[in-house]
Amino acid sequence: MRILLVDDEPLELQTLEKMIKDIGDYEIHKAENGLEAIDLLQSVKMDIVFLDIKMPGMNGLEVLSKIHQHWPDTIVSIISAFDDFIYAQRAMEHGAVGYLLKPFTEDQFKKLFNKMEGLLAERNEKRAFIIQSIIERSLFSESNLSDEEAMDNLSFLPEAMFVIRCKNRNWMDQITHTQKDIKVLKSPQDINGFTLLLTLKNYAPSIIDQILLHNLNNSEQILYGLGESNSMKAAYAQAVRDYHDRNRSTFQLFLHYIKENFYKNITLTDAAKTVHVSSSHLNRLLKKEYGKTFTEILLDIRIERAKELLLKNYNVEVVSDMVGFNSAAYFAVCFKKFTGVSPSKYRSEVG
Repeated sequence: MRILLVDDEPLELQTLEKMIKDIGDYEIHKAENGLEAIDLLQSVKMDIVFLDIKMPGMNGLEVLSKIHQHWPDTIVSIISAFDDFIYAQRAMEHGAVGYLLKPFTEDQFKKLFNKMEGLLAERNEKRAFIIQSIIERSLFSESNLSDEEAMDNLSFLPEAMFVIRCKNRNWMDQITHTQKDIKVLKSPQDINGFTLLLTLKNYAPSIIDQILLHNLNNSEQILYGLGESNSMKAAYAQAVRDYHDRNRSTFQLFLHYIKENFYKNITLTDAAKTVHVSSSHLNRLLKKEYGKTFTEILLDIRIERAKELLLKNYNVEVVSDMVGFNSAAYFAVCFKKFTGVSPSKYRSEVG
């Protein structure tokens, strides 16, 4: 949860920050005036805001009005030294949920904080239900989502959709934290085993970059497909096709690499780097597509090539070296395990 503290007194900001840290571990941002607060709100989505009333430049009520207009899902409370009914009334009219007078106790602050956190949870739950309903209706009914309905509930008109599979649920934060003011929305619940990510076309390349960066640095992979269309139904169908084609192409790239390099001292890590995935993900993909591990597939290819060379009358030691074995004895053991006969006997019987 992201919290913004806005006060022109640095000591007051420190006091508020300490009180929040005593409650729990939250992402806290601070601003010393209204303009700085608006800049932060434009670059980072805030969940909760605590606002002072009297500040130079843009006062708290002006900031509150802009939050109410541009970021209506944000939960805001006023913290002020002014015990003025008019201030409190105007604050409530602009969407503030609390008005706490300075000086206040930690218990008073904690009570207000808990109220705001509860309201945020209720709002997020309601919003999640609405978003899920809109997505499912767009995908599985004949009715189309109007531009007005999309703007009212999603805040933008989706032009691209990712279908994603990943056990690690932190991937969304890792992607969105790297972008400023990114238009992206995750389906609250999975659909047909996929998490859906709605965004704009011009954001799609940066999201792909973040996915690839994640996949190269983490064992748990983000598997995805991308579809682009103003119709969510069409984008979803395209994304699912792309998901299956993309994973199939990874397997094909692997096969090409291993067939070209089987005679070298290659490893699973070498192959994974070539196809831009982690070693653990590649191994899972090979078992799924081929039913065998990297080592078993490599041995398959080496033995098949060895059969061809043996029938061309190369001696066993030469063949062993040509297909990537460091030891002719070990080659003979592997060859017999795979074929049921020794290399020499295979040549004499088949040749």
